[in-house]
Amino acid sequence: MNIFTQFNVLGLAVFLGGAAFAGETNAVLLRVAGTLQPAVASLVPAPTFEYPDNDANGGSLVIQYQTDAFSVPAGSMPLNPGAGTNFVQEIGPKTNGFVLEITLEPLGAGNEVATPSTNKETYWKTFFNCTPVGGSPKQIFWALSYGDQTDPALIEQLKQNLWRQGFSVVRHGPVPHLTAGPAAPANLQIK
Repeated sequence: MNIFTQFNVLGLAVFLGGAAFAGETNAVLLRVAGTLQPAVASLVPAPTFEYPDNDANGGSLVIQYQTDAFSVPAGSMPLNPGAGTNFVQEIGPKTNGFVLEITLEPLGAGNEVATPSTNKETYWKTFFNCTPVGGSPKQIFWALSYGDQTDPALIEQLKQNLWRQGFSVVRHGPVPHLTAGPAAPANLQIK
């Protein structure tokens, strides 16, 4: 069953309360969305959060900010090499925007692009990465497309928040740095 839900950042809290979806897949994606919300809360207009293709086996989350439809050569897309004479319509970021596509998949699933990597597209750059989701047998494969004038601090904050999905950290006081192993601070618990 496909569920398509779109809401803006202001409506995120309602969905984080558990009313939007049932099941682990949607709970994981809602947790991911919740960790990204602080990075985008001050953006005007508010970015859109969409959940296309969610079911018990996986799902996806697409966050769009300052986007437009572009006609791009089919051969320029990294997952669709081919002749440069065919054009396709693609939603992409304006010069100051971004599109973040996150796919929830089983832990260890292979992908068609090496991660992490950055590809220069026709009108924007796309950063690809794959992050295990802490406390879940899942991973997120994500593609962050952004324009040349998108705030570099915003891009870095989104990347860091996505990378942190691999850890479930409980802090009991200030932690100067996150390390695992014998040198980890006594007050840091990694689940």
